[in-house]
Amino acid sequence: VNQVGAYVMLDDLDNDGVWTKSLLASQQTQHIQSTQAFFVETQNDAAASIRFQENFKSTLNNNEAFRPAGISSSSASQQDAQTGDGGESDVPASLTPALYTTLYLTDAQGTRELADGNVAEFHAIFADSVNLEDAVKLTNQNETLGLFRYGVSLTAERRQPLQVTDTLFFRLSRTSVRTYQLEFNPFNMPAGPLQGILVDRFLQTQTPVSLQVPTRVDFQVTGQAASAAADRFFLIFRPITIVPVDFLRITASPVSERNIQVQWDIEQERQVAHYEVERSVDGRLFRKIGQVTARGGFTGRMSYTFLDEGLHAGSYFYRIQSVDVDGRRGVSPIAQAKLGGTIRSGISLYPNPVVGNQLNIQWTGMTSSSAQVSIVAANGQRVYTNLVPLATAQGATVIRPSLVLPAGTYWLEWQTDAKEVLREAFVVQ
Repeated sequence: VNQVGAYVMLDDLDNDGVWTKSLLASQQTQHIQSTQAFFVETQNDAAASIRFQENFKSTLNNNEAFRPAGISSSSASQQDAQTGDGGESDVPASLTPALYTTLYLTDAQGTRELADGNVAEFHAIFADSVNLEDAVKLTNQNETLGLFRYGVSLTAERRQPLQVTDTLFFRLSRTSVRTYQLEFNPFNMPAGPLQGILVDRFLQTQTPVSLQVPTRVDFQVTGQAASAAADRFFLIFRPITIVPVDFLRITASPVSERNIQVQWDIEQERQVAHYEVERSVDGRLFRKIGQVTARGGFTGRMSYTFLDEGLHAGSYFYRIQSVDVDGRRGVSPIAQAKLGGTIRSGISLYPNPVVGNQLNIQWTGMTSSSAQVSIVAANGQRVYTNLVPLATAQGATVIRPSLVLPAGTYWLEWQTDAKEVLREAFVVQ
């Protein structure tokens, strides 16, 4: 675990031979290897002792926990197959509903190294107070991720079944300036109306966490002290809600040597307050770079655009988060654009739906001298045609048809003198 090791908690609360461990991906099992040190938590502060009897000896060897990653032993592999205690692919032996939180070190190549973790278990037999059912968190030499409850840092927290607004408070310490990943692995959690919301106090973001399938969240510790705050993250449980908008498409297109235009198409906009535009250089760690106010009150299809300016050559990734009036969030797929190469030809139309019988058109990457612009109705009839000169590879123009366009769906058709044809759908309300 990690680069110099970390503590792993194991216990068997009801003495049924089924062991729980705090770090799901750890190779550690209940079989203690010769010379391996361990701690035992006692019931009180009085003197205590441990007695090992001859029949406590195990015939199974567990040296996998001490071997470098990628080196295996046949005895350890056989043991894992027999006990179910092994690596990431294993599931807990206990059937108690649980949520395992694992911390990984990550790099630009996407490789992960196990750093630390904890477990929260939920059952009616557990108390909400901190007692011997819980396990105290020991501080590692490097990264340490615990659960904080009633002033105590825990590696295993046992509590009553989840209810709305229940919260898991994390304590993350001994970090360094680098990238990390949190992985949430639910086990045997009942299908129901709740989901987790991971709150990041530093970035001021909220990320949904499923209670049915694993969720991974990347984050970064920077030179800012707040990014390394021990109480940066907490997980609050809320009812599952319908996302405030349906994302149909997101595109990112270079419009000049240093600018990229992001466009997203949506429908069924449900009380959306605004959209947050996020950018990443690796496709994993995103930062908010802008905000666009929602038009609101429209259930059909429409488009939004955002211009990201002053960029340098390289690849950029974009995604959009919708935020509604109640704070609910939705997230779009990811779009990628590259600066420094040939700019792909394209057109964009805004606003969409069209307002005031006026269409604003922006073009990029054009090599022709002119383009024929047509508006085609849903029945295939051309209701407008005009010739637009293209003096530059990038530019914009405004179209004001003499005919007032009735409400409906239309196509903007753009045909250059090089016979390249581009089409863009738009709506007139």
